Amino acid sequence: MAIVGIAIAVFVLRTSSGLVLGIEERALEPVRIILGGDLYLKSPEFVLVEEMPGSYNFVTGDEKGEFFVETQEMEKRLKEIGITTTYPVLSVKCLLPQQDMDFNIIMGRNIENDITFFHIDQSVQGRYFTEDDKGRSVAVVDASSEMWGNAHVKIGDSLSVLLPEVQRGDNRLILDFGSGTVEDFEIIGLYSGGIMGTDAIWVPEETLRKLTHIDEEATYVAVITESQSDTTEFETKIKQNNLSVLTIYDMMEALSRDFGEFKQFIRTIVFITYGVSALILVNIMLAAVGERQHEIGILKSIGAKSTDITILIVCESALLGLIGGLLGFFSGSFTAAVFSGKLFFDLETIITDIVIVVIICSIAGVYPAVKASRIPAMEVLRYE
Repeated sequence: MAIVGIAIAVFVLRTSSGLVLGIEERALEPVRIILGGDLYLKSPEFVLVEEMPGSYNFVTGDEKGEFFVETQEMEKRLKEIGITTTYPVLSVKCLLPQQDMDFNIIMGRNIENDITFFHIDQSVQGRYFTEDDKGRSVAVVDASSEMWGNAHVKIGDSLSVLLPEVQRGDNRLILDFGSGTVEDFEIIGLYSGGIMGTDAIWVPEETLRKLTHIDEEATYVAVITESQSDTTEFETKIKQNNLSVLTIYDMMEALSRDFGEFKQFIRTIVFITYGVSALILVNIMLAAVGERQHEIGILKSIGAKSTDITILIVCESALLGLIGGLLGFFSGSFTAAVFSGKLFFDLETIITDIVIVVIICSIAGVYPAVKASRIPAMEVLRYE
């Protein structure tokens, strides 16, 4: 019974945690695609902010101009620490004359990167950019974006964009819309932007650089990694070299705060289940001690000390916790994988969860163990 209770508690914890992680990863995957990588080398002022609860955006500039990084210098420093899969990303503020002159973002896309690593060409309605589109005024947009208002955007439409004249200032790119030019882009594809970046207008990188005359600078330099451990390792190396970096997992942490109430609710349920399981375990061990008085008496008569009996009972409680914890952990992990589509499995999490369960069960076994250690051996044997 105690094993079942412990297994249920761990099962609930692992299932809920796996589901939340799955939701977070699915929500962040479009962001990863939009931003073009897993790490983003940027100017120190370039930050992620929460504009309103659950809504995040980037601060890409200030009243003095837009932040940028020197692409060649940044890539050179990254190569010195062994990071070579880098891609400069350029995005510039623009205006849509037909949309009340609200600021939007036009982003230059690295076509080879998008197709090779993110397979965007397979998820875009219509078609994605090809090599022949480099330098051409074609665009891929998010048809569900609020920037269109009630207008219905479709493939083949013409999109007028006011691009600023770009001047170079002190660590800034100064955007002059008064001297800017209007460029008409043909919409060739539609995409889904997810929770961030839905107002971004995608164009080939070569097109954006040609129209803005920005040859070397980039908004940030993206780095693609194969796993979270690689991301963490690269982040450490980058920070050790005094470079400013943001990772996709930083955004996951920000997103995780939106699940705070749900996680707290689950933790409360798990805590209550652990407590009930511990009480059940105490009663089971007390009953077991009562049934084993004869065996305990024999152990004491052949030289076992009270501390030996105490350790024996506590170890048995810990073993029950270990078995229940393992059953709950693996069943919960696989159940979460069925619903989230991904198995979240790492050694650190296993060790942490199991150690907590074993400690709780060991504490629950202390009272029965002390009671067993005080059983008078001679009286038990005389009675038997």
